[in-house]
Amino acid sequence: MYVIATAAQFFKADQLKAELGKHKEFPALGISIVEERALADAILEVSYTFAWDYPFVLKHQNTSVVLVSGKGQGAFSGPAGAISVANQLVKLLKPYRSSPPKPSKE
Repeated sequence: MYVIATAAQFFKADQLKAELGKHKEFPALGISIVEERALADAILEVSYTFAWDYPFVLKHQNTSVVLVSGKGQGAFSGPAGAISVANQLVKLLKPYRSSPPKPSKE
């Protein structure tokens, strides 16, 4: 995944990547964050609307198909916005990236 946060205004991509790295559930998703766009399968784009909304969209790079979209919040604050976007992204991806339950031994 490649992260673009130039339109987020109050935080940069590095801050969001750091928050994803700190998130306790992110490693279980098996998603690698890359530094070169050409290496990514998916692109996470974060923008900023009014006061505290940070809408984001995760797209497949080659087809531009939207994989998930959502919104983080942080009242005029970069750190709070980056944390919120990281939390919301993990929450949205978790059902699709988690291992299925193991079958019972009946």
